[in-house]
Amino acid sequence: MSLVARQLTHAEGGPWLGFVAEREYRCVGLCAQLVQEKKTGQQQFRSLMIVENREVPAETVAVVGIGTNGIVYHCFRNTTLSTLDTDNLTTLLAPWLEKIPFSCILGDREGNLFLEACTQVRPVRSVDYVLLILEDEHTPATRQALPDTLSPPRLMGPEDTDLLMPLQEGYEKEEVMGPGEVFIRTRSRANLLKNLDTQLVWALFDGERPVAKAGTNARGFLWDQIGGVYTEPRWRGQGCAQTLLAHICRDLHANARKIVLFVKEHNTAAMTVYLKTGFTKKGHFRITYF
Repeated sequence: MSLVARQLTHAEGGPWLGFVAEREYRCVGLCAQLVQEKKTGQQQFRSLMIVENREVPAETVAVVGIGTNGIVYHCFRNTTLSTLDTDNLTTLLAPWLEKIPFSCILGDREGNLFLEACTQVRPVRSVDYVLLILEDEHTPATRQALPDTLSPPRLMGPEDTDLLMPLQEGYEKEEVMGPGEVFIRTRSRANLLKNLDTQLVWALFDGERPVAKAGTNARGFLWDQIGGVYTEPRWRGQGCAQTLLAHICRDLHANARKIVLFVKEHNTAAMTVYLKTGFTKKGHFRITYF
């Protein structure tokens, strides 16, 4: 296979968009950036690289984008890269990755591992996940009965940023931050505020205090990615996360959305909740930090 690459600075149209849309469940982050650029007219990528098969007109092999947020997003034709000419791919992508700064690579695990090998920068750490999906023909499980003191899920907004900060801090410290990293409250609050403004986030309350939260963290063409799922330690094991997830899934499916999320490979408690809610395993995901 003879490959050729072309570099874009904005998401102009072309067959490659259909290529990405067909594989959206494993690259929702990439699709969300494309949707946001079309919606706002603001550039979301420092650079986009479209790799095509020179021998077959308009056949896309890979799409790799470095976002203005420093994240490398990617979508390869197959999750098994051994079917592609990886030497040729490396020749095309490695020099490009060396020129543009980035802080993170995320996506399908095999694609991540390939891109990690293309760069000379040594990762700080990597986290592997299982990718799970809930397609529109499935109905999420009925929510578990909650303790009497908890109210039904509420949709949150930017005005609730400070109210949700304790949950956000717990989530980041337990699920996101690596060993030795310092929690930076101002940065965390800014990210949460943006998320509440652009995503759909729900919370469960004990009186006027939120004790669990969950919502979308990326919204693509047809798929929504759920993330930020967190329950206060003393409320765990009482159905909070499953109730939130079932509520979110019903709401998203009512709007013809498909749903994907990823969970750490060894997080058996979270995996149990997701499988009970109706999710099925679909592959592997990886985030690599630099």
